[in-house]
Amino acid sequence: MRVEFHFQPVPEAQVAIWLEDQAGRHVADALVTQATGKLGIANRPGHWNFLSSWRAPYGPRVSVLPVWAHRRGKTYPRVVFYDDPGDQDSLGWHENTSSPENYFCRPLEEWEQEMVAVDTKTCPSPKSFKTDKGAFAATGTTSVYPPRNDLLHRDDLDSEDVGVFAALNDLDAVTAATPSGEGPEFVVMVLSPEVLTHGRLAAFVEINREHDENSHWDFDRETDHFVDPRLSRYGIEYLGQPSVVYRVEFDPLRRGFHGTAQYAGYGDWDGAGGTLHPPDGTISESDGSGADRLRVVTLNGDTFRWGVFSYGDGRDPDPGDGWGHHCTPRVLAPVTGLAARSVAFDEVELSFEIPRRATRRSSWPTCGCIRSPATSRSRRTCSARPRRSPWPSIRWRRRASAAP
Repeated sequence: MRVEFHFQPVPEAQVAIWLEDQAGRHVADALVTQATGKLGIANRPGHWNFLSSWRAPYGPRVSVLPVWAHRRGKTYPRVVFYDDPGDQDSLGWHENTSSPENYFCRPLEEWEQEMVAVDTKTCPSPKSFKTDKGAFAATGTTSVYPPRNDLLHRDDLDSEDVGVFAALNDLDAVTAATPSGEGPEFVVMVLSPEVLTHGRLAAFVEINREHDENSHWDFDRETDHFVDPRLSRYGIEYLGQPSVVYRVEFDPLRRGFHGTAQYAGYGDWDGAGGTLHPPDGTISESDGSGADRLRVVTLNGDTFRWGVFSYGDGRDPDPGDGWGHHCTPRVLAPVTGLAARSVAFDEVELSFEIPRRATRRSSWPTCGCIRSPATSRSRRTCSARPRRSPWPSIRWRRRASAAP
């Protein structure tokens, strides 16, 4: 059974989508954006309230998606600085345990932050910028967030623990690039038979964004964040309104769309637990702030911020409401010569050969990508038009987005 999750987030937001059963038990994850799921921003060395900057390298953002993280019911070893596990106060001075950094930038001064975030979108760092990747806390403390899994190898200066970061991170299959926020998005999920045994489901989305303040959630750089006295010019405040959660119930066996424009609640501002606090008037709902981090969307006659379309089990007739895509699946022969080559930490190149078409012209439909004006996303569509010549070898490259 297939379902689609429809939404339009603001730019540079962190998002998690998951399913729960009617008893409120976590059933499956559908998506988590890569800064949280791949790059480990919520389980890394330093104080949780270290000041931020463009791709800040340190400070676990435990408040990023706390409702999702706690409801998953999984824990991981907590990551601390390798050079001095007992001292998490220093934003710098970790050269003796630092190795080349793939993604994060050195801490930035406020004037640099403005220049980078608005203009260049690149790190103003030396080519050899290095970071302390961390080690597991000797005290055995844990985190509800996984460590990063983008490191291709362990450097000699890294802790041995770095070598198992990727193995511990179990979110690779559901991690996706941060949406651009330029238009509506949709995520497709195929529900396994095990998931379907839970009956009716609830689809959740949690969304958060740094420094999204209002009069109820107003924070100060000097008093609410940890400022390293030796590097006091570096970093800007990041705390703001907590994460916001939307919830929609649906029956995966029945065809139909379900959407809502009302948020279900918000998470702990400091990531202390997985409590979902009910709406209380403290969360903004306009100008891309608070609950409006998911923008109002009108699609196929429905207006919503968070929507779920279920294809059902095929027994319900298509009401002609515009939801769903008409494509008859066919079983194709497997590709041959499949090989993968790592290109970069966030890039892989696959090469393979598609089999020759079958003798009968109608045996092999062709599938291609079309652009959907309604969603500004690529979707698959099928045609019965056969190809007249053998298909050549195809090289396919996918590069993950590097949005923060």
